[in-house]
Amino acid sequence: MIGGRVLDTSAILQFASNSSIYMQSAVWVALEESLVLAVPATSLAEAWARADAGDHDALEVLLGLPITVIDPLGADQTRPVGQVLATAGSTDVRAGHVAHCAKHRGWPVITAVPDPLRRIDPGLDIEDLP
Repeated sequence: MIGGRVLDTSAILQFASNSSIYMQSAVWVALEESLVLAVPATSLAEAWARADAGDHDALEVLLGLPITVIDPLGADQTRPVGQVLATAGSTDVRAGHVAHCAKHRGWPVITAVPDPLRRIDPGLDIEDLP
């Protein structure tokens, strides 16, 4: 079985800005071990919007890795993400998408901001960024 991690906006931004040794290591170890890095499209869009212009090249590097996959929020995903949010009483679409991706894949989420994810699904496997 293929394993991997789901990256939320905070993890993507920490990689792009080179501000976290842990995130740099997580990405390069995943590459060495052929672990998939799932990037929810909603988190990627937010990361592009929030990243400094100088960090966009690093985002391109992350997206160009053979282990990176983008989890879309297309018509077939809107219902399950909406159901996750409705169950949690939340309207945080980005966090709902991340939670759904992680549950669907059975992988942990790497994040520096775990509270919104835990409110949506307390059972999520979360790897907190230091």
